[in-house]
Amino acid sequence: MTAVFPKVVVVVPTYNERDNLPVLAGLLADLPVPNLHLLVVDDSSPDGTGEVADNLAAESPDAVGVLHRTAKDGLGRAYLAGMTRALSGVHREVAGHGSGVNDELGTRAGRRPMTMA
Repeated sequence: MTAVFPKVVVVVPTYNERDNLPVLAGLLADLPVPNLHLLVVDDSSPDGTGEVADNLAAESPDAVGVLHRTAKDGLGRAYLAGMTRALSGVHREVAGHGSGVNDELGTRAGRRPMTMA
């Protein structure tokens, strides 16, 4: 049997989170969660958050994705857009400023992997 870990996608809507996003990405990358992916949903942040997200994705293309939206359209719609993009994975909401990155997400590492014969 081979252990297969499901894809876990953390959807992070952002708006003016240029300084916080790299910190959050680092915290997520340090979690012992197999197959963890970060999907940044940026609503055309005027502070350059989208560019920071693009740089993170260029550095880690297998772990970071970016969804650019053309206007600030609300947190709920940003989550919906991100969830729609990440439909095939497990989802966890985390605000761009980092709230929600806690032991709850980290405990995923202790779960039993799915096995396939």
